[in-house]
Amino acid sequence: AELLGVTGHWPTAIQPGPRLLQLLKAQPALIEQTAHVLSASDWLGFWMTGNAGYEASQASETLLFSLNQRGWCADWIARLGLPRDIFPDPLDAGSQLGELGPLAAEKLGLAEGTTVAVGAADSQSALLAAACVEAGELCAVTGSSLPVQLVMDVPVTDPDGALWTSHHAVPGLWVLESNGGPIGESLEWAARLLFADSPRPVERLFAEAAA
Repeated sequence: AELLGVTGHWPTAIQPGPRLLQLLKAQPALIEQTAHVLSASDWLGFWMTGNAGYEASQASETLLFSLNQRGWCADWIARLGLPRDIFPDPLDAGSQLGELGPLAAEKLGLAEGTTVAVGAADSQSALLAAACVEAGELCAVTGSSLPVQLVMDVPVTDPDGALWTSHHAVPGLWVLESNGGPIGESLEWAARLLFADSPRPVERLFAEAAA
């Protein structure tokens, strides 16, 4: 309950905080050798530029990021025995992380020195694409899973912990999230089961449903 109030999330094993705690217990030497903890998109940014940062909407899913301050929960990190310096400074989505380095430029087929911007969490990025950036707006992101996010201008938490509260990609906004589960994955599974001989089973399922 304390973590829910501080981070907006009821603890689950999928979050980086519990995973790091387990790693600390099982292989403490790896934590000692760690330079940075990064999300997938922030790691890509690091690979492209050599600069480490942790975008705020991504960081708010770690169980170690403050819901109110838009910064790391230094006290919780210390209580878990994790080193504070492995968590890079939080950055805002869309801000400049750095410039594309020579190796990344070669691999990506882009010009060296190209500006690299900071990414955001997947569902919050979908909110941006849907222009869902005003308090009170609600968006369902129908992808592999089905997050439903309500945009808020003040952070509100679910006292039962069933809903998650996170930072929006837009500073000064938050999202309250429910999730319908792996809807897209279930759809693909059903399509492959029903139309195993079809080269495009999902499209076939939609066509059959439309008819």
